[in-house]
Amino acid sequence: MLTPSEFLDSYCEIGYKKARSPAGRILLLAILAGILIGMGAVVSNTSSHALENLSVARVVCGFLFPFGLVMVLFTGAELFTGNCLITIPVLERRVAWTGMLRNLCWVYIGNLIGAVLLAAVIVYSGQLNLSDGALAVCTIRTAAAKCSLSFGRAVVLGILCNVLVCIGVMCGLCAKSAAGRTLGAFLPVCFFVICGFEHCVANMYYIPAGLLALEVPHYAELAREAGVAVESLTWSRFFLQNLLPVTVGNLMGGCGFAALIWSVYHPRGPLERRPLAGDAGVAAGPPGHTLDVDITLFRHRHHGRVAVEARHRAGLDGRALVHQHLGDDPLLPQEVHDEGIAAGLLLMAGGDVHVPLGGVPRLHELLHRLEDVVQITAVVQVDRHRHTGVSGQRAQQRGPVLQGQSPPGIPVDHQQDG
Repeated sequence: MLTPSEFLDSYCEIGYKKARSPAGRILLLAILAGILIGMGAVVSNTSSHALENLSVARVVCGFLFPFGLVMVLFTGAELFTGNCLITIPVLERRVAWTGMLRNLCWVYIGNLIGAVLLAAVIVYSGQLNLSDGALAVCTIRTAAAKCSLSFGRAVVLGILCNVLVCIGVMCGLCAKSAAGRTLGAFLPVCFFVICGFEHCVANMYYIPAGLLALEVPHYAELAREAGVAVESLTWSRFFLQNLLPVTVGNLMGGCGFAALIWSVYHPRGPLERRPLAGDAGVAAGPPGHTLDVDITLFRHRHHGRVAVEARHRAGLDGRALVHQHLGDDPLLPQEVHDEGIAAGLLLMAGGDVHVPLGGVPRLHELLHRLEDVVQITAVVQVDRHRHTGVSGQRAQQRGPVLQGQSPPGIPVDHQQDG
C-alpha cells in the first residue's frame, strides 16, 4: 500500500504519460471509459427500477455502480473525473497546464461518445422493455429529475461527487493487489451514489438514455401515465442545466482535492543530499569527451542545484549509447523522465534538465546502469537556493563541488525562498 507521499510520486509518472499520450489513443480509451461507466449505470437502473423504497434503491445502486470505476482502473481507460488528478504533476511542474487541458478535452469528448453510444444501444435494443416498460419509465424519470436541478445545486453536487471519485481513484492506485484496488475504488464511489451526488460522465448515459427513450412512443406514453414531468427533459436542458454545471463542479472538486493532497503531502523541507556510491569523489575514467550537465531539482518553492560532471569513455558515441542502453526515447530535455534523464546527460552537453524530486533515485539508478560507459566525478546538491544563472553554461572546474556552492560559471542566488 502506497503512502500519500508515495502516491504523489507515482501519479506524477501516470499523469505525465497521460498528458503526452497521442490524441487517438486518449480518445479510444475515453470512449471505453464512457461505456464502462455507462454499464455501471445500466446495471444500477436494471436492479433498482422496481424498488419503491428510495433508500433501498440507492443502496442497491451504491453497491453496483462502483464496479464501473473498478473496470476503468483495471483496463487503463481514460475517465474525465479521475483525470482531474493530473493537477498533481502540473503542480510538480512535470506537466504543463496545456497538456492537462489537452488530455481533459479529448477524454471528455470520448467519454461523451462512449456513454451516448451505449445509451442508444440500450434503448433501441429493447432492454428497457423489462417489467412491461417499467425500466423505461425509471430511466426517463431519472433523466427528468437530473435536468430539473438548479444550476447552483448541480455545481455543489458535482464538487462533492468528484472529491469522492478522486479519493476512490487514489485509493485504488495506492493498493498493490487486485482485491485492494477493487475495495479502494469501491467504497468512495458507493458513498457518492448513495448520497445522490452528480457525476458528469454517468449523466452522459443517464440523461441521453432518458431522452432517447422519450422518442419511443410507447415509452413516452408509459412515462406520462406514470406522472413523469417529461417537459423538463430536453437536449438543451441536458447540456445547459445539468452537464455544464456538473462538469464545472466535478472540475472544482477533483482539481481542488488534488491540490489539497499535493499541498499537504508534498515535501517542503530542505532537500536531502542523495550521494551516489562512493559519494562525490569517483575516480575519473579514461580521457575522452566530457559532458557537463546542469540538473535542476525542484521541490515546492525550494530549489536545489545538482552539478554533474560526466565523462565518456574514449571512442564511444553518445547517441549510440542512448540507443544501446536506453532505447529510443525522444524526450529531451524539457520534461525529462525515466530514461530521458540519462539521455539528457549523454546528449545535452551544458543543457538544463528538469527533474522532479521523486525522479532523483531513478536518476541515480540510471547513472549506475551506465557506469560502464560514463564516469561520474561530481554529484552535489545545493540546498534551499534558487538558481538564476543562464541555461546551458558549462562548469569550468572538474572534480567535486562543495555543498552550498555553485560550480564556476553557474551562479546561484543565495536568497532563500519564502
